[in-house]
Amino acid sequence: MDVTCPYCGDSLNNGYCSFCEMVIPKEKQQLNGERAKPYFREFAFIEDAYQVTPKLITMPTFELLYLLKLVRQRRSESYSQMNVFYKAGQSGNESYRDLEQDQGKEYRYWSRKMFVIENILLERGVFIPSRITSAFIQDYIDNLEKTHKKTMIVRCKRRSNP
Repeated sequence: MDVTCPYCGDSLNNGYCSFCEMVIPKEKQQLNGERAKPYFREFAFIEDAYQVTPKLITMPTFELLYLLKLVRQRRSESYSQMNVFYKAGQSGNESYRDLEQDQGKEYRYWSRKMFVIENILLERGVFIPSRITSAFIQDYIDNLEKTHKKTMIVRCKRRSNP
């Protein structure tokens, strides 16, 4: 079994990759040109959105995409509720206007969180679809797993035909 670099797949010499010119920590070293399995949760919670921006920046890309889906849903719900209270407030009832203002604050909050997450993803060069569907999420996971299964072995000799 050959101990290899998780980035280029080259053999390591006492943990050192001569191609990448760096020491690879033991926990990141791979075997036989395998890729390191990316770590991320296959979900996020809306509560994750309440974290400050520096904390959101540290989240894995997939979790941010999933969180963006949840934040967009919450934003849409806030907007709809704001409209309901606006229409109800047309009757002259002051309490509906207060509720409309409260929902307006919620809508602004979720809009700003959406902008933060989208811009973190854009900084990473990630494509952000206009709608993040369950199919998009599943395709993303499938593509990550497919890429992970490809080994990083470079063959320089032609195989002989029997």
